[in-house]
Amino acid sequence: TFLYSVDDEIDITRAAMEARPPGSRVEIWLCPENISYNPQELIIRAVELAREFGTRWHSHLAEDDTEQGLYRDQFGAGLVEWLNAEGLLEGGTFAHCIWLDDKDIELLGDTGAGIAHCPVSNQYLATGIMRLHDLRAANAVVGLGSDGSCCGNQDLILAMH
Repeated sequence: TFLYSVDDEIDITRAAMEARPPGSRVEIWLCPENISYNPQELIIRAVELAREFGTRWHSHLAEDDTEQGLYRDQFGAGLVEWLNAEGLLEGGTFAHCIWLDDKDIELLGDTGAGIAHCPVSNQYLATGIMRLHDLRAANAVVGLGSDGSCCGNQDLILAMH
């Protein structure tokens, strides 16, 4: 159970974005924390709000080996497949993207979605190894990320090693 309804979440976020519009010293990018943890309606409306304000959005995606199967069992499509069917991949940046199949990789490459590779966090959590070479071969946009301080550290120099 969530503390706020989807309507409340969107209203609170809209107010924050209006207070710090694009071009401000501090801008707000929406972050529904993990695609598989949030109601689909919240993901859709968050992306619509990001697009309305002309900003990007980000989330965690396919971080562990159970997410894809559980999502497919519940909704009839994998995470990337659902995001693509809803037109939500473009303009998104996704952390981790470890547990992807060939079709997911193709879709991420075709749509220009950003991917934050978090090797230190992935090692610390033992969640798996990103198919970096396959993603690059598919022209996916991949950069380095650090996840959060609770998952190792935020040292990008360490991530480069």
